[in-house]
Amino acid sequence: GWSCAIYRRLHPGTRQNDNNDAPTMAPWHLVLNDDCCLKLFELCDGKSLAHIARTDKRLHARVSDRNSTAASPGAQVWRQLCASHNLRQPGTRTRGQLPWSKVYALSICIECSEFGEVVINDPPNVLGFERGRFALCRRCMR
Repeated sequence: GWSCAIYRRLHPGTRQNDNNDAPTMAPWHLVLNDDCCLKLFELCDGKSLAHIARTDKRLHARVSDRNSTAASPGAQVWRQLCASHNLRQPGTRTRGQLPWSKVYALSICIECSEFGEVVINDPPNVLGFERGRFALCRRCMR
């Protein structure tokens, strides 16, 4: 009720049950430091990381590699995930580089959302895909 909302506003980072029990601990992603979050994120695949980013705006900030430093957990885990699939940046430092999460997203199969092994370029961008290219996995190529 209203007492819970007021309590949460007065005491950010804690939650109180509706039956007025003692407040519970803050969510894990607020308690753990960047190194611990990085270890947890390293256990996830790209789909799981994208799902984690959609569940909570604070988790999104932790998983996201946009507008963040290269040392942030999100940037590190997306870079490692791309390295495990031998993905490289399409640009250079002077032409601009994409966030690693975007590099990974551009290599996902457009049909089944699995990792795409073949990237097809569409220079005139007739099909309307981002950056004029799309990926397909082996199963969807058949």
